[in-house]
Amino acid sequence: MKKLYEAENGLEAHMIVNLLEQAHLNARVDGEFLQGAVGEIQASGVVRVMVDEGDYDAAKELIKKWDAEPPITSSSLERHRNNPIFYYVIVLMIGAFIGASLIQYM
Repeated sequence: MKKLYEAENGLEAHMIVNLLEQAHLNARVDGEFLQGAVGEIQASGVVRVMVDEGDYDAAKELIKKWDAEPPITSSSLERHRNNPIFYYVIVLMIGAFIGASLIQYM
């Protein structure tokens, strides 16, 4: 296994591993539990994403694309809220929840 990425925390590392697994690349998180050992001291370079050496180049390209994407902001969420499909999905989810709740009482 080869070090691909130094994550800020375990959550970021697992997000990256999930991204790599979706592309059928073998990856794992190393050092995740060492964060608790250092206590309140700022630890950097502790949580690492490791990838198979054969998958390293493909994984590196995915990380470059992931880093280049802009983060989700409130304005990008606002665009989705203005889309009528957003409301249809919300209504569908509420209806499914109510339907599932009513089935329990029958």
